[in-house]
Amino acid sequence: MGTSSYIPKPMDSVKLPHSKADFKNSKSEPVTKQPFKDEANKQSHDLLKDTSHKDASYSTPVKNKKIKEPKDLFDESTKCADEKLHKQLHNFITEDKKLWEDFQSGKLKRSDFQVHHMVSNKNDRAKYHDLWELSGLKFNDGINKILLPGAREAHPTRSVHNGRHTDNHNDRIIKLMNEIEEEGLANSWNQERFRTAFQKILVREREGLLQGKINLYE
Repeated sequence: MGTSSYIPKPMDSVKLPHSKADFKNSKSEPVTKQPFKDEANKQSHDLLKDTSHKDASYSTPVKNKKIKEPKDLFDESTKCADEKLHKQLHNFITEDKKLWEDFQSGKLKRSDFQVHHMVSNKNDRAKYHDLWELSGLKFNDGINKILLPGAREAHPTRSVHNGRHTDNHNDRIIKLMNEIEEEGLANSWNQERFRTAFQKILVREREGLLQGKINLYE
């Protein structure tokens, strides 16, 4: 399967409103861009110390021992106001649950997989982007995480994740985030609008990774 030709089109899956009429019935107040407060910066800094991948929930399968799914992969961030988007994300999460069943049965080894943050936890421009605050989503939310194999032989379809990915990949994600932020601020979006637009970007990214169409190292 090829991995070099797929480049998600920046906004083809994000149907952004272009007039005030698109959200005139919204009861929420428009979100205005605010600088991060000291406490928020501290919380973001603390994420650098994330050790969730070392949690017991991620241990290698042991015979006759049930492995719990990590709760942070399936949380409030995966609930979408957009019905079509919610259904699509639900289908993807179902695939993740099947993956955990394969870990439990011993069909796949948990040690062969890594947790990938679609918005990188190694790039400060992405990790501290204003879109997190504007959308109400958080960096360590489940919608920003996916389990990927460390080598092709570990899984037949998912994109390979083996350490830090390239700046080209990070730049593409940041560009999409910038476009949402600029469009939303220009049109006085409320938080729900920012949230849905950001979720669409992350769901499309997840789709490409599940199908092995995104190469993280090009």
